[in-house]
Amino acid sequence: MFIPTYPLHFVFILSNRCNLACIHCSSNADNCGVLGHTTDEALNIVDQMAEIGVMDVAFSGGEPLLRKDLPQLVSHARKLGMTTGTSTNGYPLTDRNASKLRNAGLTRLQVSLDGTEALHDQIRGEGAFAKAIEAIERSLSHGLTTHICFTAMRMNAHLLPDMIALARDLKVDGFNLSQFVPTGRGTIDQGVSPTVSRHLLETWLEARKRKRPV
Repeated sequence: MFIPTYPLHFVFILSNRCNLACIHCSSNADNCGVLGHTTDEALNIVDQMAEIGVMDVAFSGGEPLLRKDLPQLVSHARKLGMTTGTSTNGYPLTDRNASKLRNAGLTRLQVSLDGTEALHDQIRGEGAFAKAIEAIERSLSHGLTTHICFTAMRMNAHLLPDMIALARDLKVDGFNLSQFVPTGRGTIDQGVSPTVSRHLLETWLEARKRKRPV
């Protein structure tokens, strides 16, 4: 059996600053959050990842795209042989930012989408759904490998089939079913039961068998 002696995948939480204040945010991020490490400090951490054999790094937050040095960090990680990912709520993904991330060699971009318009906006704020859809379309138009991330909670778990269908309509490259974590602003009562969790996983796996992308 292969047992790694180092982390193959590393989630680098760059900051807990975000332009939104989603009700389920495990980082408790908002506009008052700090931006985190300096660029030099962050680059040094990426160097340390490479030294211990990390193969993939996901730059997370907060909202990672609020950091102007994100393309530099992505480029540095790529030069060290790591694949890279990041996530966004959609708002900061301008054409300029998308182009910079593409040129930096970003391996994948994940856009959070937690339901149909009314429910997504209830979770993340009015207008957030439209911005997420806009970001998905912009990311694809710039040639970025684009995923949708759906975090299943009690209030939106029933929408999983609809979100998979939407992912196919948008022709994204992947659909990530994310586990809800009751930390930060996420509370235990927002979670789903073990039975619902099993059903969600079975639904996702069955969709993967039938047709990509999921």
